[in-house]
Amino acid sequence: MQGRADTRTPEVESAWRFSALNWALGGAMVAALAVSLALTDFSLALPGLAVAAGYIAVYGGFAHANARSPRRRDPQVMFILAPMAQIVLFAAAMTPLTYVAAAINVPIRTRTCWRSIARSGSTSRRSRATSTTGRSPRSGSASATT
Repeated sequence: MQGRADTRTPEVESAWRFSALNWALGGAMVAALAVSLALTDFSLALPGLAVAAGYIAVYGGFAHANARSPRRRDPQVMFILAPMAQIVLFAAAMTPLTYVAAAINVPIRTRTCWRSIARSGSTSRRSRATSTTGRSPRSGSASATT
């Protein structure tokens, strides 16, 4: 059985700082959810909220306790439990926020997103269709290939 590696390495410390940043962003999302619930007629079901909060508290608490323990500090435990808790936190906060965003008519700008993706160099559906068929999907005519 292998011994534990040094857990005070710069990589572990850097990863823990990124994890703390994720917790801060998750906290900001929860704050936005709380404000939106206070300002609108939306509500959350208590059983679902309790299950999500319990899961987040248990997994996040064990990850935090493991990170702070001088004897039992194990990066594998920290970086398995904390991200799982963060995933549940983001999902639990984001799902109701989508309903609030839809109710207050937040504009969805998918066309703008697709344009920025196309400008960044990623291939879009249109360019893939043209390159594989040799035809432009809009005009139906063959494109010039050289």
